Amino acid sequence: TLRFPFRRYHVIHVHTMPDILVLCALVPKLFGALVFLDLHDPMPEVFMTKYSLEADSKAVRALRALERFSIGFADAAITPNEAFRRLFESRGCPPGKMHVIMNSPDPSIFETDAEVGESNGNANAFTMMYHGTVVERHGLGTALDALPLLQSDIDGIVFEIFGDGDYVPRFLERREEMQLNDSVQYHGKVSLEQIAAAIEHADVGLIPNLRSVFTEINLPTRIFEYLSKGKPVIVPRTEGILDYFDDETIFFFEPGDPESLADAVRRVVQDPEHAASVVEKGREIYRKHHWSAEKQVLIRMVEDAK
Repeated sequence: TLRFPFRRYHVIHVHTMPDILVLCALVPKLFGALVFLDLHDPMPEVFMTKYSLEADSKAVRALRALERFSIGFADAAITPNEAFRRLFESRGCPPGKMHVIMNSPDPSIFETDAEVGESNGNANAFTMMYHGTVVERHGLGTALDALPLLQSDIDGIVFEIFGDGDYVPRFLERREEMQLNDSVQYHGKVSLEQIAAAIEHADVGLIPNLRSVFTEINLPTRIFEYLSKGKPVIVPRTEGILDYFDDETIFFFEPGDPESLADAVRRVVQDPEHAASVVEKGREIYRKHHWSAEKQVLIRMVEDAK
């Protein structure tokens, strides 16, 4: 708003959260600027999951009201997957106003020449990897519980974790209690470039999310980050992921079930040819949503709104 008298913006792209940030564009909008609201996550579901709020609580009802107002204020809205789009439209977003532009990995960081099924380079170890926010809802407790079930089947199995969050102290405490210090390696928060390098040395990527109102409809970008490097990915069987993947294109497990997660890892290890086939089919979905394609959706959206 302060810059607007000197620089007349044509388009203002507002990234949430919070949704009400869209009001920062009020003055430019009054003078004809187009306002795009980019809803990275649905706030009511995030708050319900993070703070254990009921759907009919005052806070959640207020967040839904702010969401409807914010979408109504914007000229167009963006969200990263189909499950989110359906949710926003069920709460009053007019059909056609919400555009899906997926959070595809940055190709300058995650592009690779690695072949599908390429080894991590260490014949004496099998490396599972997790990267992202270390919070309880992301299911790292389930992954820890699955590890002892796998140690008798897979020699040299190692679980590497990259990221930070409020579950780190409890996670490290559980690692100690379960006597898994040698098998579970916590690296803390690192750069995206280091994440990309670590994926190249992993054998499988884990996304062990628990089931919640948010994770049920979320599509983690980490799936595409692993696929971009030709690595198999194990994911929860949830709506947001099933919109894009099936059993032929990714490895599923039942959220919160350590035995189901362990079985998914065994399927990767015991049949490398099948695992490679699944990864290659998954990469076809990744290529379909590569940033070069998603970028064109955004460009067309801007051009159509002019």
